[in-house]
Amino acid sequence: MFKKTGALALTAAALASGTMLAEPASAAPGTVAGPCSYVCFYYHSGGQGATMLWNPGAGWQGIRDLKSSTFGNCNINNNASACDGVGDSVKNNTATVYNGDFGGHTVAVWYNSDYGGNHYTILNGDTPYQLGNGLYNQDASASAW
Repeated sequence: MFKKTGALALTAAALASGTMLAEPASAAPGTVAGPCSYVCFYYHSGGQGATMLWNPGAGWQGIRDLKSSTFGNCNINNNASACDGVGDSVKNNTATVYNGDFGGHTVAVWYNSDYGGNHYTILNGDTPYQLGNGLYNQDASASAW
């Protein structure tokens, strides 16, 4: 399901002033993650490596501390590095996030647990983005609304 590619609108928005916009993740054609029906956290840049899938419910949702979440999915995109990171904590190990949540949520990834510090916003349906705003491998919590 992650090999499908489609025409996705490239948009990014900031929740607060000072939040930097993302640069699209770069990967070889046919290996970019998405679309998927989840919020997908990737161990490597470019939507590569092991993944953790999050499906926010209705309304505002959050993961206060990503320490208890682990990368558990392997062999996404049939690439050689697909299993890198399996079993590792998602906290401080995420390089790329894809927001394919078809519930229409906007997602924010936060520097600190309990939704504190710098955050990075990913709109629904955006292409996979390498985390910016100082959050590359420095992610501690996530929220969706």
